[in-house]
Amino acid sequence: MTRPAPARRVWPTRDLVWLVLTTLLATFAAGAAVAFAGLEPVDEVLGLLVASALGLGLPVGLLLALRPERRAAIGLRRTPWGEIGRALGWLLGLLPVVALVSLAMQTLLGYDENPQAEALMLDRMSGARLAVVALFTVGAVPLVEELLFRGVLISALLERGPADPEARRRRALIVSSVLFGLIHIEPAVIVPTMLLGAAAGVLRLRSGSLWPAVTLHAANNAVATAVLAAGLG
Repeated sequence: MTRPAPARRVWPTRDLVWLVLTTLLATFAAGAAVAFAGLEPVDEVLGLLVASALGLGLPVGLLLALRPERRAAIGLRRTPWGEIGRALGWLLGLLPVVALVSLAMQTLLGYDENPQAEALMLDRMSGARLAVVALFTVGAVPLVEELLFRGVLISALLERGPADPEARRRRALIVSSVLFGLIHIEPAVIVPTMLLGAAAGVLRLRSGSLWPAVTLHAANNAVATAVLAAGLG
């Protein structure tokens, strides 16, 4: 008896390797261009935000454009408003936990102030600069990060690994959350970011849609940016 051919993967390994390499290259090239542009420190922060959004977003956007069926696989579909409301409700419960973990990590590592506040230099910005920061931290960056981690990565992991679907889901959730934390590099931020990633991952897996995860991420960043801009972080 002839065995049926295995189903074609939405995310073959060669495409994932290409995505990783081009994302790293694009992010490095854009960041280097900003670093060598001779900008003022505040404007360099803005440039790096733009560079990170472009470096992360352009490669995955190209892959989604080349094969439109991937959009459904990563959860880009119409989503009931109830799922969006659920994401915002989860955020209300998540914020105190993330804040306490962040404070504990800063204390443990000996930080005198929030490293994100220092990196973003919000206390030195006003007007148009703050608007640009808000546009990218609340809009572009959450979208492209969710496309990559709760979209492509979770979708690719669900195509691979254990035969048990629940085991695959657990592995996809853990791996995507850990990697999401690690790419933020700053030690005091890694663990709180993993928690945010885990919550976004659960929303993605439960709803089948990427938009609740994007909503959670964007709303979290909106609160964090407002707190830091007000000098309360």
